Amino acid sequence: MTDFLNSQYTPQTTSTLSPGVQWAQTASPSLKKTRFGLSLVLWGYAIMIICMFGITFGIMISFGANGFKEKGLSDAISVLRILFAFFIDFVGPIYCLAVPTESGAKRFLMMSILFNLIGIINSIVHLLAPIIFSSIFIKPFGFLSFIGTFIFIIFLKKFAEYIGRDDLGSKGKKILIVYIIFFVMEICTFEISIFPKGLTALLFFLGAITGLIYFLLYITLINDLRKSMIKT
Repeated sequence: MTDFLNSQYTPQTTSTLSPGVQWAQTASPSLKKTRFGLSLVLWGYAIMIICMFGITFGIMISFGANGFKEKGLSDAISVLRILFAFFIDFVGPIYCLAVPTESGAKRFLMMSILFNLIGIINSIVHLLAPIIFSSIFIKPFGFLSFIGTFIFIIFLKKFAEYIGRDDLGSKGKKILIVYIIFFVMEICTFEISIFPKGLTALLFFLGAITGLIYFLLYITLINDLRKSMIKT
């Protein structure tokens, strides 16, 4: 009887775990780099939020002091946006390339890095020569960063499934849906000028709410994945 019970409730050993789960529980160099890459993305967003609050506070002060310098502030925001995009969409994901090839996630990560890098270059060109290159670059290439982020979410989903976190993989699917809705609302609000002002304002409001939901789900997914890997 004892032998029967033991055969029914034998705990899982390391040898019975999938390769992805074993990798997530082993302090390998590739795991350290991947975990650090996800941490860079989180830190980048945290610093970006702090800076955005600082800029907002600066705008409030400027209205009551020497007047609102719209052009200078716009350029400053553009520079900050490029720096954070480089940090979040390029440097962090580069470290994540250490993820095992067998995960099936690396190819999505490489595509995401490529699309985001083109988007960053597009932003730099627009900042340096907005009049000359705006009509050529901004419209077609400005959407590549959105596509890059979409593919990065697919990478996170595939990576979650590889390390045995199917619950986070399902969360990744939901984030993809929310992100598509957010993207469509952004297009309807800022790129398509066929809606009445009232409807445009409503779309802007709903887009802002959808964007906030997407952002919270997105950063929590990254943080959960980072915590799913053994801390080294």
